[in-house]
Amino acid sequence: VVADGSGQRLTAFGGVDGTVQVVDAAGKLRFLLHTGDRVTGLLGRDLDGDGREELLVASANNSLYAVNPDGAIRWRVPLGDTPGPILLQDEPGRPLRLLTVDDSGTLYSLSADGTLLGRWSLGQAPRAAVLVTEGGRSRLVTTQPGAGLRAWPLA
Repeated sequence: VVADGSGQRLTAFGGVDGTVQVVDAAGKLRFLLHTGDRVTGLLGRDLDGDGREELLVASANNSLYAVNPDGAIRWRVPLGDTPGPILLQDEPGRPLRLLTVDDSGTLYSLSADGTLLGRWSLGQAPRAAVLVTEGGRSRLVTTQPGAGLRAWPLA
């Protein structure tokens, strides 16, 4: 669900055909985005403080997108492999960071404007990943085949 800034909530659906469909509360199509491969993650978040939520899209075309509420692509970042779900590292007094782990097991950290801040190998792709914040500091907690549950501190 994404807020378009006018108070209207929009709902986004990602498909295995690589299409993202965004509809309003009445079910009217607001825009389509064609990524070219299956959609692996969707998340709405105001990235620039303007009151309108951008749509973050992860695609099996090895890319992460930020899309404005009108459907215009704000940025696209190519990654090394298919990205998984998009996580937000939002700690008090620190800039927002976007995180995703791709199918090769690489963790990517990006700023809200799409700048790649860093990438690190986790050794293998996790089956699941969550962000846990405690005491103002975040850790990426993953389940990995053969390694079980692992916690990765994030700077």
